[in-house]
Amino acid sequence: MAFEQLAKDVPAYRAPGQQLGARMRMFERDKDELRKLGVPIETVELASETKHYRLASRNFYLPRLGFDAREGTARPPSKSAEGNRPPEVTFSVEEYEMILRAAARAQDLGHPSIARDAVAAVQKLSFDLPIIDPESTEWIVPTPAAGDSVILAVLDDALQRHKTVRLTYRSNEHGVVSRRDVSPYGLLMLRGRWFLVALDNRASAVRHFRVSRISRAVVSVRNAQRADFDVPSDFDIRDLSEERRAWELGDGRPISSVVEFDFSDAVAARGAELGERLTSGRASSRRFAVRRPESFVRWLLAFAGAARPISPHAIVSAWRAAAKDAYANYASADRGES
Repeated sequence: MAFEQLAKDVPAYRAPGQQLGARMRMFERDKDELRKLGVPIETVELASETKHYRLASRNFYLPRLGFDAREGTARPPSKSAEGNRPPEVTFSVEEYEMILRAAARAQDLGHPSIARDAVAAVQKLSFDLPIIDPESTEWIVPTPAAGDSVILAVLDDALQRHKTVRLTYRSNEHGVVSRRDVSPYGLLMLRGRWFLVALDNRASAVRHFRVSRISRAVVSVRNAQRADFDVPSDFDIRDLSEERRAWELGDGRPISSVVEFDFSDAVAARGAELGERLTSGRASSRRFAVRRPESFVRWLLAFAGAARPISPHAIVSAWRAAAKDAYANYASADRGES
């Protein structure tokens, strides 16, 4: 196909008032980007001296898969399109088992669309490679928790349509069950658990809701074809995944805790960067907003004394008790006690 034919289907190449030279430069950049992504675009010079561009179908067949001859023999691949397929790519048995375990782990996450993708990936592999039961992949991908899958499916629907959701939610702090009207902004996985990031409409604040604590989620049916809200243009869920720590998660009122760090310890100095500098007091002290004291205390213990909480009393007491228990456990281990 010549560029003139391609341009008819690409709006950016036929913008009003655009010069041919500018369009061709844009086309060259796009070709370079596609080639970097692995799309083999061929340039063909015809007798008319007009350049044409070709995508050869043979370049888009995936390679035949098989096992290393020393490891075993895969069942013969399907004969469909056999003449067009590239040479075989081989796996060791260990590599193949690792792929299958990864598919199982992906479905264990409990997200419906990820689970479907994991099953589809295994089914595609089974086109060339044997699985225990070619008609089923249940042996590879255990069924996730039914409750979480149903809730995640509801939240997915609300996210796509920008609809508000009423949650029945059990808080972490006191186990209190309440109803929350939220505007969902995204789903986030932190430390192996799914969280809904949403605007709590009553509190007018963005919160994290652990999906496993949501027992019911009902999407608003008012104006079903119309969005209920717009996600703020400056919202980026990647910022939350990088910055939020275990002790910051939750929807309760945060506790302000001040911690003193030993800056001669490089690890402690790095940990201090997560806190807020105080306007007065010691330069080695930092303030933290803590919603989950237990997680915060465990984090402080990892500094082996190079980070000590100095307020409030509840966190100081919890830290001392945890340190005492840890010392007792290690001391008994050194003595060979069970």
